[in-house]
Amino acid sequence: MKTEVTLSGTTPKKHLFGTAVLCLGALLCQPVFGAAKGTPSVKVQGGKPVLVLPEDLKTFLGDYFPDYQLPGPKDLTGDWAQFKKEVPYAAWGDYNGDGLTDVALILFGRDRWRLVELHKTSDGFYEEVDLEGSLPGMEEFSRSHAAQEFRLFTVAAGKKLVLDKQPVEASEHVYDSVAFFSVHNPADGMLCKWLPAQKFHSTTRFGEFTD
Repeated sequence: MKTEVTLSGTTPKKHLFGTAVLCLGALLCQPVFGAAKGTPSVKVQGGKPVLVLPEDLKTFLGDYFPDYQLPGPKDLTGDWAQFKKEVPYAAWGDYNGDGLTDVALILFGRDRWRLVELHKTSDGFYEEVDLEGSLPGMEEFSRSHAAQEFRLFTVAAGKKLVLDKQPVEASEHVYDSVAFFSVHNPADGMLCKWLPAQKFHSTTRFGEFTD
């Protein structure tokens, strides 16, 4: 098994979500926001899994990713067609150890798709962290590969990544981790562990993702 470990990431970008901004002239600009509520879930509708997001998260995505949309049942084609009770385009967990539910998503755009990781904060914000930086050349990669070739999932805190029914040594992390792997070739992918103090990912790439 080929593996490659890298460090990647940038300082998270902090966004208000579900907000209104009250401004009086040039003297006062006061953000008004509500705390993040709820966690994602999956329901089966018409024989296909559907991701249900909290309303404030849906609002956030519409505000800050207006040119991208969440996949839906009609997009469960190709390798995604095999998923009957879970969605391959989303994962969630506590990726930074603050006790709140963070989310990783595949979003569809006009000419490419994106990998997005959002960390929920206790003061009603989301922080977007650089998940795409874990895979060099991600923009071109997403144009040359269908999103349906891959899946997102969470490796729970303290647990090892399992590939080909075998646990991968030294793959556990003190927090939940984001895994992005090929559906057809499940040994090809990357495991992204967020390091809160350094504000970047420690990423291990496997198989063809090491090339």
